[in-house]
Amino acid sequence: MSRFSYVALDGKGRETRGTLSVRDQTEAIARIKEMGYFPTKIVEQTAAADAARPPAGPAKPRAGLGRLAALNIK
Repeated sequence: MSRFSYVALDGKGRETRGTLSVRDQTEAIARIKEMGYFPTKIVEQTAAADAARPPAGPAKPRAGLGRLAALNIK
């Protein structure tokens, strides 16, 4: 089973959010519709976490260290 986050609209057009543990996205859509909602966004949570993570790259210098060196503070 996978966990899916969803955004859906109810019959009055109000947005609702939640998560479901289902086999796949097709089952998630069916379950959301059974609850009386119209799904607008469904994302597998592991995929969402990977997408939110910034790409790996070289470490950036910490802010402010260059200024201290320029002031010649010891």
